Amino acid sequence: MTKTLGVALLATPLFLVANPASAGQNGQQLQVTISSGTGTVKVEGYNQNNEWRTWQSGARNVAYTNNWWWKGYAKVTVTMDQAPWWRWWDLSRPTKTCTYNVPEKQWSDWYHVSCQP
Repeated sequence: MTKTLGVALLATPLFLVANPASAGQNGQQLQVTISSGTGTVKVEGYNQNNEWRTWQSGARNVAYTNNWWWKGYAKVTVTMDQAPWWRWWDLSRPTKTCTYNVPEKQWSDWYHVSCQP
């Protein structure tokens, strides 16, 4: 019986017993949709090592936190360079802050969020 079980286990294809791929196993990179136009995106939150980090970059329509991984609470602040064209009289820089609970594990390395002033 033991010999038969051992042979059966050895004959099992590896894809049936392998662990899931490493994609999205300890935090996610963020894809942040900001709006039409250009602006600055700032992300604050915990990284894959449970350390509080801040990432910031300019963006046009969408920002990607390439090689920056987040999990749990994340605060995204978007500041547009200018108000939308249809508010030509408005000289302000619209800003919005959004919060998300980024999953530690999922099928992809990317977590999509939208924070549009």
